[in-house]
Amino acid sequence: FAKVLVFAHANDPDGLLSVILAQLAFTEVDYLLTNKPQTDISAYISSKDVVAEYDYIFMSDIYPGRPVLTALPEAYWFDHKQYSVDKIQEHRLELPNAIVKTELNGRPTSGSELFYEWLRAEDLLSNRPVEFVEYIRQVDNWDFA
Repeated sequence: FAKVLVFAHANDPDGLLSVILAQLAFTEVDYLLTNKPQTDISAYISSKDVVAEYDYIFMSDIYPGRPVLTALPEAYWFDHKQYSVDKIQEHRLELPNAIVKTELNGRPTSGSELFYEWLRAEDLLSNRPVEFVEYIRQVDNWDFA
């Protein structure tokens, strides 16, 4: 049974859904919802040894900043913002566990959808929440086709 830590966007259903998905997939989930990811995550990880304490560290729907990405090289990062894509390219970041893209299946995606797809691919979660994940993706992108 894995113990996981989730850092996600606070004022956004997309960020909150990532925490909910983690709670469905894992038995023990700690989380930090934030609107200032670079500051808040840096403070959080400086206060404890999260790499030793957690089996998985996830970041969703946020740009954590280079200092956080450097401090947590094995963390999984799921984001859909063009800003994050641009920063990866600008700084030539090599992030083996990052899934950062603006589209999935030919339409705008969301951080929680990318996380959900990863959980499904790892066989950690059923397809039961698929409709809710899609609803949050639509809301997050104003994509009501």
